[in-house]
Amino acid sequence: MLFTSSVFRLRQTGTTVPSYLMALAPVLAGRESIGGTFQHWTPISTYYWHGSDRPRMMTERTDLKDDQTIFGLPWRAMDEAALLAALRKLNVTDVVATEYDLWTRTYLDRSPAFEVVLSDPQYNIYRVRDYAPTLIESDRARLRAVTDHGAIRVQVDRAEAGAEALLKQTYFPLWTAESTVGPVAIEPDKTGLTLLRLPEGVGYEVTLRYLPGPAERLGTTVSLAALAVIVGIVALSVASVVVRPSAVARRVGG
Repeated sequence: MLFTSSVFRLRQTGTTVPSYLMALAPVLAGRESIGGTFQHWTPISTYYWHGSDRPRMMTERTDLKDDQTIFGLPWRAMDEAALLAALRKLNVTDVVATEYDLWTRTYLDRSPAFEVVLSDPQYNIYRVRDYAPTLIESDRARLRAVTDHGAIRVQVDRAEAGAEALLKQTYFPLWTAESTVGPVAIEPDKTGLTLLRLPEGVGYEVTLRYLPGPAERLGTTVSLAALAVIVGIVALSVASVVVRPSAVARRVGG
């Protein structure tokens, strides 16, 4: 889901709510949203506002771009093919435009590529027609991807020399990739998603795994230590409760 404004105005109270509260959900989290008042540099947020990974520091107020541009494209003279390519790259299926986004709604209402799926006095939700989200795509390889117990397995039917594949998963250095035919380079693309450089070949598999880093290992160690302390405290408390009645019984019997 993509919000075309950095704020959502509540008519009942006259207040504004920043849409980044919804937009911070990570890509492919199952409730992903893109957009919002990003005040720090991230690849996806800069791509959202400028259509590229530059500038690395945003010096303007993002709310001034509301209803003016998206992905660096002006709503008043929108390039539909470029807009659809950007939405599909981020697996956006729904676009939310508020009642104040006049240029945005005018374009989306007229475009045959979108349909209104929910209409409200304060906002409309538009769905991209004839689009089903995909986990991975490539222009020079025929492939498909599935998730498997925390790993992502990519079945490559055929890959040409120099083939690249865009995995629509936020890149992080702890992701690793290996294949049944050779090494696979993994790196971020300009929007912060994961780019795979595939070996040439047919009928092989690439497996991506997210390995624990120092922070994750430290967190696991601390959690286990805390659990051990809690178990110890509970065990001592139970032992104390059991011992005290036995001591009382001995005194009474004597």
